[in-house]
Amino acid sequence: MPINEINKEDVQFEEYYKSLLWENDLDKKLDFIAKNVLSYGFDNKNADCTLEEMIAISKFQFLETSSEKRLTYKIANDEDGNFKLPNDLINPYGTNKEYLNKEKEFIKNPVTVLKEYAIAEADKKIDNNNLEQILWRNHCEEMIKKLRNIEKTYNNDEKKINPKITTLLINRTRYSGEAKTYEAILDKNKGGFFERLFKTTSNEYNNFKNTFKAYNDKNNELYGNKEALRTAALAYIKHKFPNLKDDEEPDYNIADNLKGTSLNRTMLCLTVLEKLKYQEKIEKLNETFNNPTIENEQKNFQKDLGNDIEDKLEVQASIDDIKNEPIKENEISNEEQR
Repeated sequence: MPINEINKEDVQFEEYYKSLLWENDLDKKLDFIAKNVLSYGFDNKNADCTLEEMIAISKFQFLETSSEKRLTYKIANDEDGNFKLPNDLINPYGTNKEYLNKEKEFIKNPVTVLKEYAIAEADKKIDNNNLEQILWRNHCEEMIKKLRNIEKTYNNDEKKINPKITTLLINRTRYSGEAKTYEAILDKNKGGFFERLFKTTSNEYNNFKNTFKAYNDKNNELYGNKEALRTAALAYIKHKFPNLKDDEEPDYNIADNLKGTSLNRTMLCLTVLEKLKYQEKIEKLNETFNNPTIENEQKNFQKDLGNDIEDKLEVQASIDDIKNEPIKENEISNEEQR
């Protein structure tokens, strides 16, 4: 479909993700993604993310919506409990064959599909007396070149963008969008004056903090290492709750009796665990769409089905209602490290 509107606003990674959430129709969402990605850099507009990052978050959110559509479609058709979704069914409500094929290709090669949109825009007839139309055509011709340059390497580079997506998910769930970087997240969980003075920060939290930094540091060998981050987050939780069994998956209820810094840090680590699990679920769906004959995928989907609704990004409203009581500086406990 031709693009009828140019996005003239600067690109803000988090705000762009929020705008993607509003469009539930996958056909329209694909056009919306194309409009915004092709507008990248138009008329000297600024961006707080790279073109590759913008494409990655577009695809991630497209997969999120597909996951939700698959769930609602299955629930609506699963009267006897035996209904099975085809592994390659991206858009169960889609009827336009052109879009269905384009959406499959977008999951496999998003840059290629966006390049096709750019080519279509550059080939459109324009009014040669209309300066904006001339500038847009020229911009789309440049976008074709840019997209061609990253077309072969993008799928390998996509995984390198995972930490930025992890941070976005944590920020939206735990901090209502107010902590846009991992540094800002850690800053919200730093100890008080006396904790820093007497160095009572636990080894477990220091390890988590350092691992979280490494997870987001492109020059660190632990960059993007989900298992290392998961292990560090779980270690802090077990430090706070030593009776937690090794095979027991912690949930937010365990933090009910905590307060202050201990509550904040525990909630952060719990959110990290939740979002890593959610991110991996979306990545698994991506793999399934790219390899629809994967054995046992349907079995795994059935296993995860009960958790799908809880995995949506906005379900943690009740968590945000927890009152984080500030620590009084003169209430330093020598019995418990934070």
